[in-house]
Formats: sequence, C-alpha cells, structure tokens
Amino acid sequence: MDTLEAINQLAKFLARRDIEAVNAKTVDLIILLGNALPYTIEFVADLYHKGIGKQVMIVGGKGHSTTYLWEALKQDKRYTHMEVENQAESELFKRILVEQYHLPKEALFIENQSTNCGNNATYAIEKMAAYHLDPKCILIIQDPTMQMRSHLTFMKYLKEVKLISFAPFIPYLKQEGEEYFIEPRSINGLWDVERFISLVMGEIPRLRNDVNGYGPKGMNFIFPIELPPEIEACYSYVQDYGLQNFGHTVKDRPRESKYEV
Repeated sequence: MDTLEAINQLAKFLARRDIEAVNAKTVDLIILLGNALPYTIEFVADLYHKGIGKQVMIVGGKGHSTTYLWEALKQDKRYTHMEVENQAESELFKRILVEQYHLPKEALFIENQSTNCGNNATYAIEKMAAYHLDPKCILIIQDPTMQMRSHLTFMKYLKEVKLISFAPFIPYLKQEGEEYFIEPRSINGLWDVERFISLVMGEIPRLRNDVNGYGPKGMNFIFPIELPPEIEACYSYVQDYGLQNFGHTVKDRPRESKYEV
C-alpha cells in the first residue's frame, strides 16, 4: 500500500454509490444537499432533464463550507454575474438551476436554514411534510467526501423510505512528477489537495460508532455502521505514514462541541 492508494480507497468509500446508474423509474425526489462544489448543481440538472426525479429539494443554509461555495462561484465565469455573498447555499443552487439549467420553479423546493449534515436531514424532513411531499424513493446527492455520512444521517430518520446515494463523481488523488492534483480535472471548483485530504481524513472518525464518533455510542447523529477493516487500515496508514508526503498534518478533529459539522 502507498499513500495515494490509501487516500483514494478512503475517498471511494466515502463517495457512496448504491447503484451503477440511476434509473428514472425508481426515483420520486432528488435531494441536493448544500456543499461547496458547483458541479453538484450541474449534475442534478442533468439528472432532472433525463427524467430522473419529478421534483428536487435543495437543502442548506449557511454552514462551514458556504464561504468555499461563494469563492468557487465567484471564480467560475458562468456565475460571475451573480451576487453570492451572504446567500444561503440552497438559494444559490435554486437560482442556478432555474436561470442556468432551466429547471421549472414549481419542481424545486428549498430548505435554507440548516447549517450541518445532521439538520440537513431533520430540516429537510420537516420541509417535506410542509410541502406535502411523500416520496417512496429519494436520491441523495452531495459532495462526494460527505456522501456516506449524509446517507447515514437520512437513514437515521427515514426508515420507511428507500434511500439511494449516488455520488456525482468519485474523486481521486494523482501524482505526476512533483505535482499532486485531484481528478477529474475537468470539474471546476474542486478542492485543493490539502483540503481534500483533510476532508477525507476528517470523515472516517466521524463515521465510527464509538465514544468519539457520530454513531449511537457517541454523538448519535448517524445510523450506525461498522467500518470495513480495509478502510480502517487505509486510514491508519495515512495517519501514521502518509501525511508527511504532503507537508502538513491532519489529525482527528477534537470533540469541542456537542454540535455537528
């Protein structure tokens, strides 16, 4: 095992895909969760225009990644005309879906108060009731590094609804000579390498069902899972041996607060 292989195995695990391809006949509602990657908007628009999901709920207020979204939109020439500062993630996503990708407003529902992965789910469920939405099958779309945790959060609260995760892409770290970069390079607004590694490494402790994790034995934010041994091995390898290759250190996030991020 080397560092790149270990990081990429972790990233693939986090970028949960429950199916090989999305079938239009199986999805009632797409839930697009707020994040810092404008590509997720484009991905959902493409799904909708292919007839996958009759309705889209966009979830997200202003959270820890919102400033990254604002910067990504300001650097994308397609969106430089937009005023993005101080706007909720869901409001920006909705505007882009309508103006740039021509989704009908009546097909879009927003939740604009949630600030983290946990209340993304609980607030979305409240809004579904308020909008009288009763989906039997929901397709969840999120930043690939947060796809697994988002899915497990919805699983905690929606036990009678079929949930399908389909990460919009599977990122991987690549090296050419002295340069490290994230593939696929064709996607605008990807993380820099240090942030990508920090996000990937920060997710694994959260997914554990122990006193420090987000499962019932810890913070109780997510449906419990047992991390596969190979994923724990990859995490330990990168933590113990791999991070010096990138000139920085990423440690487990300390439990400073009862509130989730």
